[in-house]
Amino acid sequence: MPASKESDDKRLLLKVGLGFLGVVALLGVCGIGAFAYGIAEGFQRTVSRASDPPTEPGYVLVAGSDLETFGQQIAGQLAASDWAAVDADMDWEALGFRTSEAMHHSGRPGLLPGAVDGARQLGFSTVMHGGQPEGSSFSYRGIFPRDGASRLRFRHLMQSGGFQFAELLVGVRPGAEPRVVDVWSLTTGEDLSSTMAEGLGGVAAANPDFLRRLNGERNPWDDHGQDVQRAQTLFNTGHAAEGLQLLDALPPVMRDSRMVSLLRVRLASAGDPARYVEVLDEVAALRPNDPAVLAMLVDRHALAQEWSKVADDVRRLEEDVADPYLDTYQARMEHLAGHADRARALVDAAVLAEPDLLDAHDVRMVVALGQGDTVVADQELQVLRQQFQIDLERLATMEGYDAIRTLPSFPSTSPLR
Repeated sequence: MPASKESDDKRLLLKVGLGFLGVVALLGVCGIGAFAYGIAEGFQRTVSRASDPPTEPGYVLVAGSDLETFGQQIAGQLAASDWAAVDADMDWEALGFRTSEAMHHSGRPGLLPGAVDGARQLGFSTVMHGGQPEGSSFSYRGIFPRDGASRLRFRHLMQSGGFQFAELLVGVRPGAEPRVVDVWSLTTGEDLSSTMAEGLGGVAAANPDFLRRLNGERNPWDDHGQDVQRAQTLFNTGHAAEGLQLLDALPPVMRDSRMVSLLRVRLASAGDPARYVEVLDEVAALRPNDPAVLAMLVDRHALAQEWSKVADDVRRLEEDVADPYLDTYQARMEHLAGHADRARALVDAAVLAEPDLLDAHDVRMVVALGQGDTVVADQELQVLRQQFQIDLERLATMEGYDAIRTLPSFPSTSPLR
């Protein structure tokens, strides 16, 4: 969601997204954006030929200390922005097999090789950073169970605003090193293999049957598949409005597919707020129970400044992923909604759980100020200055922060260090 200059300044100042979620801009983390690009790349060379489903690569899932070691390895690669090493961590053949297992239509496997090849060309690092590698902050959160298996959870915060959680399913083949075989995402509520299977199903549904092809009907992906690829490229190069126009003009069977409809919201989020709301509401009406659409409602309610609803939305997200960052964000929304005690309880717990989380100290200071607790507010002001090197003069000029000038530790000058 587009932010004001003040919001942008604050995000740059605090180094994480403290404004509205902008969560739909991160759908590429689970492959919606990346997969749309990849399937368009691979579609032309695979749609006209049959293909057997991938054979099982013979991996076993990793757990225990071996999984923890691999998690620490990826955490180090992400901290160093070593995207080549991150790309090498993905087992694409295993992902292809898991995608084929998620399919329920015989016409889909023929599309799978091109889809996997297209995604492989983009790289697993694109799945992890969602197409926004600059200003990203990754945090390894540990091992958590999902769907009967142990997974590695990572939190991803963006300097420009927004967050994402990804959970990696790790497998190992005999005599080989562990690698990622699938990725679950908060903003889609499913594994990447399921997202790919759904996208391939949408393409298969657009494919005319044999008799209709004899009468000259063409699969719209033959004629317009590259438009999806071009739209993604336009978005990546800062021309989201032009990309959205391409997607809006697609035949309905393509435009209304899950893959493309979610990509439309992603592109719309980078442009005019009114148009963004229109597209979001259109997709929400089309897919009212889609987990990705449910996550988008957080941004929708924030746009309308319905803070209580945003807090409820975040509470619902925490049913899937409990995390101090989400507690912190919910606390900010509760504060804006006038629920001071609820906000204070949430943010106090977040600071205790993750003392190095900048957002938690920032929100705790704001909430304490609102309660008239200048002692705690001043303590947090000192943390922002000393631990996170925040320019307090600049911070005081931002909306909702002018009251920090009254705190004892507020200096007459506070150069950015």
